[in-house]
Amino acid sequence: FRRVLFRSHVAISEDGRWLATAGDDHLVGLWDTSTLTEPRMLRGHSHYVRQVAFGGDRLFSVSQDQTARVWSVESGTPIRTMRHNQDVMSLTVTPDGEWLLVSLINSAMVLWEVDTKKKGVWLYGNREKVVQVMGDIYLGGTNHGETGHKDYPHHMAFVDPHTAWSVGKEVILWDLYKKPV
Repeated sequence: FRRVLFRSHVAISEDGRWLATAGDDHLVGLWDTSTLTEPRMLRGHSHYVRQVAFGGDRLFSVSQDQTARVWSVESGTPIRTMRHNQDVMSLTVTPDGEWLLVSLINSAMVLWEVDTKKKGVWLYGNREKVVQVMGDIYLGGTNHGETGHKDYPHHMAFVDPHTAWSVGKEVILWDLYKKPV
């Protein structure tokens, strides 16, 4: 009997050489598409790996173990771990790998400056950072009347380093650098 593992997400590097997979075995698979040999299995997460993404020469992964991890693509070694107080459900990264945006199971979104591990903007509750909404935005409830998604964003994408879309039950465009009035 061989257990079939569930792979939840896939990403391909910009140059097409690398393919990464995320799954319920707590591992990130890193495949060299030029050889199509067995993947390197990157170990470090202790729970279900939800998503993976490439940025620059690095691979990013998020997990329900409440971490976001950064890996060297060439060596497969861990570079950095960003810890959260909630399960991390989705991510997007700028093409250069300098900024990482993650969503948490409590619907919050956190922007990280990757090289310094500095938390940037905490998007949940920043009404002034909402540029446009398609759907009904969350304007109250258990999170102190803050603004954001009703459920955690399943997918996010940077427009540029200053702007990102997030998609949950609604679609929100965020200005990541807009100063409060």
